[in-house]
Amino acid sequence: VTEDGLLIAGVAHLLETMSKATGGNRIMLEGCLKCLLDHDIVEAKHVLTWLLGVEDGRDAVLHWWNLSTIAFRVGLNKVAERLAGSGQTGMVVDRGESEETDGENAETTRQIATIREFCAPLIKNTVLLVCQKLGQSGDPKKLNPVEVDLVEGVKRFVVAARLLVRDTLTAIGDDKAIKTERAMELVLSLEFGLSGEALASTCRSDGSSSNGIDMLVAILEAM
Repeated sequence: VTEDGLLIAGVAHLLETMSKATGGNRIMLEGCLKCLLDHDIVEAKHVLTWLLGVEDGRDAVLHWWNLSTIAFRVGLNKVAERLAGSGQTGMVVDRGESEETDGENAETTRQIATIREFCAPLIKNTVLLVCQKLGQSGDPKKLNPVEVDLVEGVKRFVVAARLLVRDTLTAIGDDKAIKTERAMELVLSLEFGLSGEALASTCRSDGSSSNGIDMLVAILEAM
């Protein structure tokens, strides 16, 4: 067992204990999770692994995308706060390219790259984990409720992530603030990993095959 594997297992146990302690109260669960994230006790990537039940082979948490979005938002805000602390960005809202483009200076380009480095691997890994779960389907003809929730969750999570990244991009910089149209252009670029094309490609790269994966690929291609 690797050190990272032990860490993931430990965090999963912590989050599972937290979930049971809140007694199914969603508001309490969200509050406790945000507290753990705010104090760097857990990270967004570990929360996603736990929510999808990858570590222990259980079903994903129902409506997993709600808590995933919280984890993503907190993680993204921490990235923006670090940029602000280094004097590289402006105010953060609660909701890298190698060359300058569209009037963006070198500093703004670095900010974009930093934000991209946070979100692209996280989104890609989430899609891969969902495809891994969908590839375990026992019925090749129809999806069960858990699989429907997984597919719907990816769509909802990606939409929420796009908006959060867009809002963060439009908040960076001072006199060189990125306009909303340019921010969405960046969000939907292949490099950010949030475009339908990039996500569908990630889903196919898993190599698994099932009705759920085919449906997810079709949805992602249309986004």
